[in-house]
Amino acid sequence: MSKDELIKKAYLKGYEKGLDEALRNAKSLISRYDGWELKSRIESKLGTIYQDVASKRVELEDDPSIILFDESVYEGNSQDLADMKDSFSYLFIEEDSTKAFDVMSYLVKEGIDALVVSREKPSKLILNHSLPPKKVRYIQLTRSQNTGEASNHITSSFEVNHLSGKIGKALKGTDTAVVLFEGVPKLIAYNDFEKVLKFFDWMADKITNKDSYLLVSLPGNSMEKKQLKRFQTLFDKVVQE
Repeated sequence: MSKDELIKKAYLKGYEKGLDEALRNAKSLISRYDGWELKSRIESKLGTIYQDVASKRVELEDDPSIILFDESVYEGNSQDLADMKDSFSYLFIEEDSTKAFDVMSYLVKEGIDALVVSREKPSKLILNHSLPPKKVRYIQLTRSQNTGEASNHITSSFEVNHLSGKIGKALKGTDTAVVLFEGVPKLIAYNDFEKVLKFFDWMADKITNKDSYLLVSLPGNSMEKKQLKRFQTLFDKVVQE
């Protein structure tokens, strides 16, 4: 990820945090006051914003390191990526899919086509992970069988037979690709676990046969230990945060 992208990501994160804090303060005030007193308290809060900003400026001057980035984290750790030519299926045990998306971004920069399978809308994924809008295709998981399609945005139900058809169609005609999958717990909730295992076994075989990459992001506590142990055996490499 470039420095400009890192700055943009930091700005958006700060913007999100600022909005969250503002709404939390508003909720707190509304729960405690009403009428003219509520208006007075809000105006008082607004009047102290400049003081909060000044305080943050002093904090940055005292410790500039709080806004520095370790760019190697986002550019891709060379040790983790050194075996990309020998390993094709990866399981990332992490809470927020960050590492999986970083590796996918690295591969996209290498000129590889990408497909993301997620419950999130493409617009949100593009914003949160600074993805190039025109270089990544998406399958958005939904509860409904009523699906729609666009040039780079397909929808699919959680039913694995339906989903495998959508993935096969999305990968048709591509020589090498990277597929990033998040939403495994929801898939298990809608399907028998054995069926989910067979689905990812099929995915791993399909990816390997195309000299492509499968990146699956899984929250650490979303499976029972026995299930996780079996699930891990489907992948060439397991990366745990």
